[in-house]
Amino acid sequence: MPQTLLKTCSASRQVVRFFSGKENTMYEAKKSDYGVIRIKRQAIVSVADIAANSVEGVKRIQKDFFEKLLKFFSISGFKSGLQVHFTEKHTKVSIQIVAKYGANLPDIAHRVQENVKNAIEKMANLSSVDVNVDIVEVEKEEKQ
Repeated sequence: MPQTLLKTCSASRQVVRFFSGKENTMYEAKKSDYGVIRIKRQAIVSVADIAANSVEGVKRIQKDFFEKLLKFFSISGFKSGLQVHFTEKHTKVSIQIVAKYGANLPDIAHRVQENVKNAIEKMANLSSVDVNVDIVEVEKEEKQ
């Protein structure tokens, strides 16, 4: 049976329920006249992925061997270099990025933090978002 945690979302003043489980972790974002709206963790991962990759100087999100193997077999939805964890008071995002050679690494990390935090707060009405960025590799641009 999943564990339920309660949190008040400051943007909408709605009660947010976090359901903990493995792949199905989600939070109840809002009750409407038509039913309940739930947002799965994978949706938040997708928002963070797009936001991080849109920062100039980020080459890609780090992938490990397991993720590459899953991609080879056309299994999607798993990002080893990007995790989202919900707790009662925080949403914690951890991102491992590969930066482009020549870019200012602390500046890239800071812009990734800002971009991911703003995107998640705006799109999911989550407050108190922490974004941890690890720059794990630097690669040169490939010439075409």
